[in-house]
Amino acid sequence: MPVHITKQIEFSASHTYGLPGATPEENLRLFGSCVRHHGHNYLLHVTVVGEPDPRTGMVVNVTDLKAAVQDVVATLDHKNLNLDVPAFRGRNPTTEAISLHIFAELTRALAPIRLEAVRLQEDDSLWAEVRDA
Repeated sequence: MPVHITKQIEFSASHTYGLPGATPEENLRLFGSCVRHHGHNYLLHVTVVGEPDPRTGMVVNVTDLKAAVQDVVATLDHKNLNLDVPAFRGRNPTTEAISLHIFAELTRALAPIRLEAVRLQEDDSLWAEVRDA
């Protein structure tokens, strides 16, 4: 029977939203206060799924899972996402976009372990979740 294992980690990053070529008024209308440089303390949940190994009883060694998540998060933590992270140059680092980025990076880093979901919480009332289809 498959077991789901979730690792939680926190990180901080800053960003702004805006469309190149749009007027300040248009960007304000589209993105509200997010047009101003601001930051978040993100809460990331990473869930993997699989059959426990009969010998170890584990789906994944949690030390390896933690290391993979920390490696990906290190590229985002305490960064200005617009300027410091190549994946977001010319692209709005929305909660959705950050979640998709993390999912893609962790899928590669954790293979062959199956990454089931990434949930990125921006604050107590907003999060994005990417799930393996």
